Amino acid sequence: MPHRVPIETQYWELPRPIRTVAVIGAGASGLPIARRLRDAGKQVRLYERNSYPGGIWKYQEAMAATPQLPALDPSQVDYQPDLDSVYPSVSKTVFKGQDADAQVNAMATSFAPPGPSYVTLKNNIPSPLMCFQGMSRDAERPEEWYYPHSEHQAYLEAYAALHDIDSVTSYNTRVEKVDEVENGWRVWSKTFNTTRDADSITVTITYSVNDYDAVVCATGHHNAPATPDILGLAEWQAQWPDRLSHALSFRRGEDWKGCRNVLVVGSGPSGSDMAREISVYADNVYVTARPFETDDSPDTKIVKAVFRDRLASTCTIVPTVKRFLPPCGPVGKVEMLDGSVIEVDSVLFATGYYHSYPFLRDYQARRTSESTKIVQSQYTVLNLHQDLFYILDPTLCLLGVPANISAFSFFEYQGIEVTRVWSNQAQLPSIPAMQRAYAARRAAVSDRNIHVYGKVVEPKLVREIASWLNSEAERLGVQGEVEELSGYSDKYMAVKARTVEGLGVRDAADDERLAKAKQAFTADVAAA
Repeated sequence: MPHRVPIETQYWELPRPIRTVAVIGAGASGLPIARRLRDAGKQVRLYERNSYPGGIWKYQEAMAATPQLPALDPSQVDYQPDLDSVYPSVSKTVFKGQDADAQVNAMATSFAPPGPSYVTLKNNIPSPLMCFQGMSRDAERPEEWYYPHSEHQAYLEAYAALHDIDSVTSYNTRVEKVDEVENGWRVWSKTFNTTRDADSITVTITYSVNDYDAVVCATGHHNAPATPDILGLAEWQAQWPDRLSHALSFRRGEDWKGCRNVLVVGSGPSGSDMAREISVYADNVYVTARPFETDDSPDTKIVKAVFRDRLASTCTIVPTVKRFLPPCGPVGKVEMLDGSVIEVDSVLFATGYYHSYPFLRDYQARRTSESTKIVQSQYTVLNLHQDLFYILDPTLCLLGVPANISAFSFFEYQGIEVTRVWSNQAQLPSIPAMQRAYAARRAAVSDRNIHVYGKVVEPKLVREIASWLNSEAERLGVQGEVEELSGYSDKYMAVKARTVEGLGVRDAADDERLAKAKQAFTADVAAA
């Protein structure tokens, strides 16, 4: 079905009443929008491939497989959609014998690969900023702002329970394909269930097809590991596959015991965290740091510097990698951009993740021009109005695209915005108007930074969203149907202003923990 030809009108109008909505992903962006849409009277179906809500905050000891290096096309990195099976249908496979558990576990891991949570993971944004409306996380002192992953997971589970989101959620269900059909969208999904008896395990796969008026993609951007295309990397993976890994599969620093020289590629929040953990157990840890981007905001530069500065006492900062020298002998050599060469016996890529929507692969394949495509590269999702609505058809939304934001809080504002628009309580500008606004924004910001907000842009955008939705409610005469919105509170902004201070407090506590761990490890080695 071709796109409608954009017509110059003042507002975009819904092509049909939005009664049924598919939301893909039950994490920090999917949960609040599912609640908001359901409360607005929509028939919502929330798809989640795992057996629980929470997304990336759920710790799993199992690790995702190391991806092909360099990384594949974004649409193929996370998982390969099953488009060959018969939809709808049901299949059953029975496993017996001593290998049954291993076989079923391998199927389950392939179906829903483990996420990026690691043992010592904490938030790097103050917890009072990571909350949903009606579930505040008040804390006055920075010492109280940082929690382990388990507490964030518990918070998300409590939110889902409070709003009975499980009742509209299909767990263990992965979306294989989303495509446009006449009068809406079609979703192909696959549900993975197991049952056990005395001597066997039965895996039941249910293939389903459902139609919806609108679709929300809320799968986040921590699923598809990205690695740069560096000269010689493929040869290293062929020769030394066990020496290369991605942050997605990092679990604890102890896994690097016995390593002499470790190279961590990337010095952002994850890279600096992991390098510090590894430095307890490896002899030397080198961490690459990119120069600042020319359009980095002052706020972005400060945050980047904070994460690099925390490495000074335990790691060595080096330039970015120029090439991996051909494997020769037992030790690998890496040439840096300044011409220096270092020897390493392990490389960890903390190089981020692709924006990846495997289920949109066919839909995207028909949209290859700059004005129609969706995913451009690791950093860029194209043709979105307010980094949210797909401009050519705003009944498709990609939620959770922005970075350097107060994730939980900001995602809820986005969810409110989508709900208002799809309920005719606010109207978007016309498609040509949205295209012009998007083109102007894209011309002003690099692809690498187009979705990066920070503590200045995010609150400003939230105020603008709230003001616009309030004015739309007044213009459309629906003030009595919706709550009046405001931006972030003064109390919220006061905490946000202390983010860098809070990171210092968090890191000081971690410094003490890591120093004790290093002392204990050194003593163990001496005693061995």
